[in-house]
Amino acid sequence: MDEDSQYFYQRAEQELRMAQQAQSAAATRAHYILASYYLDLSYSDRRTSPAELLAELNCLHIADEVPGGSLV
Repeated sequence: MDEDSQYFYQRAEQELRMAQQAQSAAATRAHYILASYYLDLSYSDRRTSPAELLAELNCLHIADEVPGGSLV
């Protein structure tokens, strides 16, 4: 596993931990979605840019489901 793949795998694990600690269903969902993206990135050659990921998350309107629009 190369350095980028290791980073993405660690980020997926981090997002899973944050999902378990989230205080709202929307935040939990957002963290699971991010974990899924990071896990996909860790095992694929395709690299999604942060802008592409943000655009996809915005299409899901996840921030709209969280009071204050925060995913924490």
